[in-house]
Amino acid sequence: MTRPDQNRGTAPAQATEAQTRSPVAFVFRYGITDHAELYPMIPRLLRRLAEDHPVYYFGANRRRFRKDLNIPNVKYLFAPFSVDRSSMRDKLLKALAWYACLPWIGLYCRVKRVRLIWIDESALPGQTVFLSLFSGRPIMQTVVDFFAEVYAESAPWLKPLARICRALDEAGWRRCVCLLTHTFAGRDYLVAKGIPAEKIAMIRDAVLPDLFRPVEAHDLRSHLGFGPEDVVLCHHGILHPNKGLSRVMEWLPAIMRREPRLKFLVNRVRA
Repeated sequence: MTRPDQNRGTAPAQATEAQTRSPVAFVFRYGITDHAELYPMIPRLLRRLAEDHPVYYFGANRRRFRKDLNIPNVKYLFAPFSVDRSSMRDKLLKALAWYACLPWIGLYCRVKRVRLIWIDESALPGQTVFLSLFSGRPIMQTVVDFFAEVYAESAPWLKPLARICRALDEAGWRRCVCLLTHTFAGRDYLVAKGIPAEKIAMIRDAVLPDLFRPVEAHDLRSHLGFGPEDVVLCHHGILHPNKGLSRVMEWLPAIMRREPRLKFLVNRVRA
């Protein structure tokens, strides 16, 4: 793991003072640039945390590092590879490489006596367990994806592997001091799996008001070809099997025949 030279300069006085406080760590295998593109609030959160704590950020894709993400008192430690998120083959191979990095990340956090590790994804089974074992530090995790079940639906031969993956996930959840989810359904799912409700925080995805702002509904509906009485379901994201769009497309025709006002809008974004 390496870190960019941009963070080796002199930090402001508030960052210097923060160095004496307990550090915190972020873990996101695609790296900070991809993280900031997926969740634009992440850089703001890092800046706020760095005012009070040293922050270690672990991820990949060093070559994509943006200079505007060079935040005082945040040290980026990059895995020695990049991930092409548009290639399933590359993502799978680099996921295996990321597993090889987890012991080093855990031991690094143990030595630095990190106060809290935040894993802001749930796609890799066992990641939380491995980091917990090697770091010995408190861990929180964002639980938003259940990929094993999605893939097993279209490939029944994967079902035994999916059960193993889910068992690893649940073992990791039980080790966490806190779990974050973005939906009530996600929270209910975790509770049904035996996670105490008091350990779960449901926080909606934040919206940046300078990028997303209200407009006149009638004009927008007209522009998109919808009527004022239409009920519009929206998907905003990549077109990928793990998003479950095949389920929606399977269910919608019969429902639309009964309710012609129902429409479906797909807003595709680049992976």
